[in-house]
Amino acid sequence: MTNFFLITLSVLAINASVYAQKERKYFLGSHFSFGKSEYYPYGNSGGSNYKGRSYHTIGIDFGYKVSADAVEFYTGLFATNVALSYNSVLHGWSESGNGTRTTVNDGNFRIFSVPVHFKYHFLKYLFADFGVSANLNITGEDKLLFGAEAGIGAEYVSSSGMSLSIAHQMQFNINVMQEPRYSSGIDKLIRSGIKIGLGYRF
Repeated sequence: MTNFFLITLSVLAINASVYAQKERKYFLGSHFSFGKSEYYPYGNSGGSNYKGRSYHTIGIDFGYKVSADAVEFYTGLFATNVALSYNSVLHGWSESGNGTRTTVNDGNFRIFSVPVHFKYHFLKYLFADFGVSANLNITGEDKLLFGAEAGIGAEYVSSSGMSLSIAHQMQFNINVMQEPRYSSGIDKLIRSGIKIGLGYRF
């Protein structure tokens, strides 16, 4: 009889655990990402005067599973610093007034982003995600950028709901320049790197 009760309790506990795992529809967490950036301003499609170097992003993520197991919608707020370098040509710097000199300067973009993404889970631990974002550049004259992002990675969720993930991300941003004389110009910012996330599913 005792064995029967123990077996019954064990089965109920396992079922409750499985049910709880399936019912974890919400996600709240944060992430850190880093990698390489490339910047192509309008009128300089080859990028000879501007060179992207790196980027770092921190973000807050909120997710909601729109299907029982596979598809998840998420959004959040991201802050990104993009480091770049650019060349400046100085004319008439020599004593004769005929020389030129090129100097390399450091610069950066600081961008706040609000994404709208979908994440597809498969093979238990793997996922692919894709989506778009609206990005506000708080440095420089051209403020609003529109972006797209895609990636693939892996996520581990413990029995308590703690989540740890790592993914490779590709991000592409364009900025339609606001000055009338550049009405048809487009800036391009491309980022490729690693995204590490930590959160809680409930």
